[in-house]
Amino acid sequence: MSDLDKKNNNIIPVLLLLVAAVFSLFSVYYKSFLNNEETPSNLEAQEETTQYLGETQYLDINPTEEYNYKSKQEIYSIRKEYVSNSIFASRNYTPREEVFGQIGDGKPWWGLKTLRCMKKDRTKGDSAVSRFINNPNQLINIMIPYGVYKSEATEHYCNSEYSKFIPTELGYDEYDSKITAKYNLHREATGEKSPLMAKYNRPFYIELIGLNARDFGYDYIMLSHMNNVSMLDESNASKHVYRLLDYIHVGNSCGVDGGCNNISPENRELMFYVTDLPASIDVKLWKNYPENPEFDKPDFKYSIIFEEINE
Repeated sequence: MSDLDKKNNNIIPVLLLLVAAVFSLFSVYYKSFLNNEETPSNLEAQEETTQYLGETQYLDINPTEEYNYKSKQEIYSIRKEYVSNSIFASRNYTPREEVFGQIGDGKPWWGLKTLRCMKKDRTKGDSAVSRFINNPNQLINIMIPYGVYKSEATEHYCNSEYSKFIPTELGYDEYDSKITAKYNLHREATGEKSPLMAKYNRPFYIELIGLNARDFGYDYIMLSHMNNVSMLDESNASKHVYRLLDYIHVGNSCGVDGGCNNISPENRELMFYVTDLPASIDVKLWKNYPENPEFDKPDFKYSIIFEEINE
């Protein structure tokens, strides 16, 4: 027998073994396909695809509560409990000192009802800042920076639900690292000369509040894709990156001896008014200063949508 014949005889058994192995694998796969069986790895792949497609998870909106005369540690405990049930839950979480460290022990707090419409007793009822502390998923909140006084023209606003500025819906897209908050708004709070501010002949200004974003380390903000929204000042966060400064401290604006816990400072670069409805603002957030904000991917995104109501 020649050397070539011997070589061919050695190759044939190897080829037969390879063919048998391929056929065996094909049979297993085909049976699995016919029985519509899925392995754990297939299920994981499907879950990853679902996340990739960006399904919306609807988040709870927690109720407000009264904080008056609670200790600083009680407020910290409330905050920790809500964070533990949020998408930002962390085993090592503690309220950020720069944000919450100046809370006054056993002090009254600005009330939500009186902040909406000014009254003499400005600390009565649920605390205005509890909207933010109790809802850590709301990275960016909104509030009015200037007081509205009760009158015939503002009576509807003072007694309305929309004036609490609590979202009606909060959606989270994990794949896109984005939260969308929807709010109701009445036309009385829109336009260059809102009837709510007839006394001052000016718009009804709204301020973006970054208390929660800053607590989680998202220190830098920039606004984009604004629809039916006009900023207060020419220099504002839609034109350049702005560093969030929000914190809680004891101030005297409530008119109570010894002061009340309240949020500061006034962020004019984050103030705007709604010109028409519906309206929206997209927000980009970074943990570190972005050198090129147009191209540097944000660490988190947040959208605010105002929908018209006629209540």
